[in-house]
Parts: sequence; structure tokens; C-alpha cells
Amino acid sequence: MSYNKQDRIKTMATAIGYIRVSTSGQAIDGVSLDAQKAKIAAWAELNGYELGEIFEDAGISGTKQDRPGLAAALAAAKKGDAVIAYSISRFARSTKHLIEISESLAKREIDMVSISERIDTTSAAGKMVFRMMAVMAEFERDQVSERTKTALQHKNRKVKKPADKCPLVTMQRLMTKALKC
Repeated sequence: MSYNKQDRIKTMATAIGYIRVSTSGQAIDGVSLDAQKAKIAAWAELNGYELGEIFEDAGISGTKQDRPGLAAALAAAKKGDAVIAYSISRFARSTKHLIEISESLAKREIDMVSISERIDTTSAAGKMVFRMMAVMAEFERDQVSERTKTALQHKNRKVKKPADKCPLVTMQRLMTKALKC
């Protein structure tokens, strides 16, 4: 609770929620968005925050910095509030972007909370853990990207016929086509 000197009344800080899934399939078929909403609501209640609006980016990758739901959540938060996400990876997948978000909120005296990693940026230790987790989130994204590229390269190699790479076979095909003319 914060104390509003002007009105001489105690007011509750507001928890602004942010939820995201990366693909439209997850947004349509998954329960992840509802699960994230429930976790944010529970966190607000347990920590004495009034639950404000929960902003959403459904089917938008965390690698994209320009996300309307995230921008709206960050804009809606006021001094003394907290911006809450289920996981640090919901905010961003790049260390640089996560730190930019955190520093922007800190300048405005707004807390940043990640429920699953139990991170908040209100203390030096919380800031250190946050930065370490930001690096891990980017590492995880890079690993997924590497695995995807490797799988696609393997698939592409499998699809091509070995004979297509042999110059003799290619030359024979060209000659056969030429003879048919």
C-alpha cells in the first residue's frame, strides 16, 4: 500500500499484467494465456496489489520489440505500480531489450516482476538475478533457433536425391532431353 499525502488515504499499488504466446496456434488452441492471467491475478492478491488491466500479445514472438500489448502495459503503469509477467521470457527474448524495459520502468519507479523465476527489481539482488535470467532467456532463444536451423538443414538434405549432385547423372539427363527434341 502507498500513502497519498494529498488525500491522506492509503491506496493500493496496481499490478499491470502482461501475457504473451508466440504463435497464433498457441493463442487459439492453448490454455497458456488463461494460465498466465490466473497466475498474475493470484500474485496480485497474495502481494497486496490491486489487479489492473492485463495486456496481451497473442501470436507475437518475444523477439519482436514492437508489440502493442507490451507497449500498452508499459504505458499504463504508474509510479509505485508493478508490471507483472508469468515468465521473464514473456517480456522479451533479448538481454538488451529486457534490460531496456527494466531500466525504463526503474526510472519511472515501477517494479518489474516475473512470477515463475520469482524476480523483482526492487533490490540489488533482484536486479542481479534479473540480468542473469535475461541472459538465460536470450540463450534459450538462440538454442531454439539453432535446433530449428539444424533440423531444416537435415530435412533439406534428406529430400534432395544424391543423384542430383552427381555431374555425370545431370549430364546424362541433359543429353536425354536433347535427344528427345
